[in-house]
Amino acid sequence: MEYPYLGRNYVQGKPYVVLFTEPDHGVVVVNETESPNIKFGAIMDFDENSFELLPSDEVVRLNN
Repeated sequence: MEYPYLGRNYVQGKPYVVLFTEPDHGVVVVNETESPNIKFGAIMDFDENSFELLPSDEVVRLNN
């Protein structure tokens, strides 16, 4: 896997997306979950094996 890349995972059927910058480490860039442990902008370690690549037809756009 080449870094950076976007990976998607789910909590109770709701998605969140992480921008992985190195193995098992990244920043949350989309969070539709209600999990108190997953916050938008959080930089943390993740189990990269539990993520799928974000499909190329889906886009994450960040705006100020």
